[in-house]
Amino acid sequence: RIIINICITCSFSKITEDLIKYIKNENNSPDSRLIIIRGINKLATHDQKEALVKLLDTNLKDVSEDLLGALLMCLWPGVIPIQTVVNHLTLPKYEYNFGDYQYFLKYHLLYNLSKVNHEEVPILLQWCLDIYPSFKGCQNSLIEVIQKIFGYYWKCVNIPQIGDKYVSAYLLQMHEGLFLVPKADSDTSKYLPFEFEKQESRFIVLDKLLPLMSENYRLWQLIQGPYPLINFKDWSLIIERIKSTDNPKAPLWIEAIKVFIYRNPLSDSMWKDIDAIHGLFPTLIMTSEDFKKVIIEREQEQDNLFNTRNSD
Repeated sequence: RIIINICITCSFSKITEDLIKYIKNENNSPDSRLIIIRGINKLATHDQKEALVKLLDTNLKDVSEDLLGALLMCLWPGVIPIQTVVNHLTLPKYEYNFGDYQYFLKYHLLYNLSKVNHEEVPILLQWCLDIYPSFKGCQNSLIEVIQKIFGYYWKCVNIPQIGDKYVSAYLLQMHEGLFLVPKADSDTSKYLPFEFEKQESRFIVLDKLLPLMSENYRLWQLIQGPYPLINFKDWSLIIERIKSTDNPKAPLWIEAIKVFIYRNPLSDSMWKDIDAIHGLFPTLIMTSEDFKKVIIEREQEQDNLFNTRNSD
């Protein structure tokens, strides 16, 4: 450790080649190799670091998880692409053993998200989607990492390949009951440029997501779930989309509106919008008066059920 520190302080790079040979020798002490990998990052040139890339394909993580973390920090960003990084990312062996591998996942990776170009972002998001189901119910700290990654790249949902990953994320989180995409007022928004409130971005995802809705993926979660994509502030835009004669997704937006109607009190102007939509699509949506009758009937049924339970 002392020798490495002296070399870094004095910029003594001539010893770098010998240090790299030491790192590559699997018979040497893992602890010594770890210390050298941490230091070599400041000493080695780009070409010298490339000589370490092959180490990723050895049993590095089996020897020491921290060795892998230190090596990834040494090689990325700058030497290896994000595809190579995610190829070697797995669940941490010990969630609460905070070493170099945990540091890479929870700090180094997040700090350098801006270094991932748009062509590579879908690769990183796909890794999040692939690894997510494997730690349901555990690895809470890694769930936070994934949420922060999805939160950071929300601003890029207008790029088709990236937007598609958010659609997959919403489908997965509705199916699994956990949440990959954080809401705007979560801790994530305090230190990441999370633009969830931007209506245009949400509707880009919604336009792709609505046609995929089925009984397995409950539409109401997009509106009333813990992380809704639609809220009352979007009402006028939704009505616009439904009224657009060249919008083939109008029937899907009508289904979304129905969820609103049954779960939220509507103003007089909103009821007028419903009647206007009924005039355009009489077979797809009822009149405001018919809806009000159904709502009253449902409320009466709930009251009767409540009274029956109390009497028992």
